[in-house]
Amino acid sequence: DILVSRSVDTGVTWTDPAILNTNAASDSGDDEYPQVTTDGGGNWVAVWDSDENLGGTIGTDKDILYAFPDLSWTVNSTADTDDGVCEGSPGDCTLREAINAAVANLVADTINFDAAVFPPGTPATLTLGSALPTLNTGSDTVSGVGAGVIVDGVTQAFDCLVISGEASDGNIIKGLQVKGCLDAVLVQSGADNNTIGGTTAAERNVL
Repeated sequence: DILVSRSVDTGVTWTDPAILNTNAASDSGDDEYPQVTTDGGGNWVAVWDSDENLGGTIGTDKDILYAFPDLSWTVNSTADTDDGVCEGSPGDCTLREAINAAVANLVADTINFDAAVFPPGTPATLTLGSALPTLNTGSDTVSGVGAGVIVDGVTQAFDCLVISGEASDGNIIKGLQVKGCLDAVLVQSGADNNTIGGTTAAERNVL
């Protein structure tokens, strides 16, 4: 099987290994010789060869398989800046940077908030100077669950969170307090099957 682990602090700590080949529990062929590269857009791509025939759907010869990442980003700053990089601690990742990173990656991403910076009992405020980047690629999640997050547009002059575009389906925004905006969350025409809130108290938004 092919596994991947990720570090955001120059190798000091690593995530638990995640399996890339989705048939890991049932395959019998060999997965070997993995290579990792990037797609030129800041996303990694893993490629390996496999003897597995995927239930007979691709024959019995050796094949080349690949995987793109489903990424997660953790907001660890209350600033409203964007230096182009969403960094793990001890660096900084603002909500603006995290959304830009998520929409640059064309598969599902999850944005969470560091509970040490955004304590559930005493929520921290993100004061916006302009609208946040638009969620326009689909299947992205912005989750304040387990943290205390207030997004404040202050002037009510702009929409704070926007979901827009034919490709922007299946996004989730949950667990946030959003205020001081023209619209707290604006879902525009063409964006389908998006979820604002959830079925539990922790997933509800206060808008």
